[in-house]
Amino acid sequence: MIHEEINRIKVFNVSLIETIIQEESPNGIPRLIQILTKEILENHVTTPGIFRVAGSSTEIQALKVAFDAGEKNPPLKDKSPFSVCDALKLYFRSLPEPLLGYALYDPIVEMMKQQNLSDTERIAKIQDALLHWTPPSCLKVLRYLMAFLRDVAKHNEVNKMTTNNLAIVFGPTLLWAENNTLEAAMDMPYINGAIQLV
Repeated sequence: MIHEEINRIKVFNVSLIETIIQEESPNGIPRLIQILTKEILENHVTTPGIFRVAGSSTEIQALKVAFDAGEKNPPLKDKSPFSVCDALKLYFRSLPEPLLGYALYDPIVEMMKQQNLSDTERIAKIQDALLHWTPPSCLKVLRYLMAFLRDVAKHNEVNKMTTNNLAIVFGPTLLWAENNTLEAAMDMPYINGAIQLV
């Protein structure tokens, strides 16, 4: 019975849709994402190196356990800003399927390899692919996350996180190949470029 209750509450390594349904989230954004992004924007957005400097694995694990236990107000004030940022990245990396879905990987990579396209054409193609291949609930979370990352990038003079740096960090977090191969590793610059355009 206790094991079933823990699995019901768990948010890491659980599909995004499952989390949204189990939390009955009125805005469609998982509570963990809302809590961590709010903490980062309110208290750490000007910290140099956020999302690039590694957090404490002990603190990240403590946050994971707290969120998986269903804590409404996990202890964030005593955690380093880097641990808070890493917990957010870990959440997206722990999804059973990337936020943008496996189906989007090949079309994005192939489109980004086309050297004759302008950024405007690439953006239009990415938007079409997102609408075609990505579930609406994932698009809603993507919009929320991109708005958050734009707010982080507004402080790049201090935090050193330009849109390019954020794309390098979040590209492999939001979209990865279904099969981890050397070719997939070689595709990462294309994924990062696409995320920067989003």
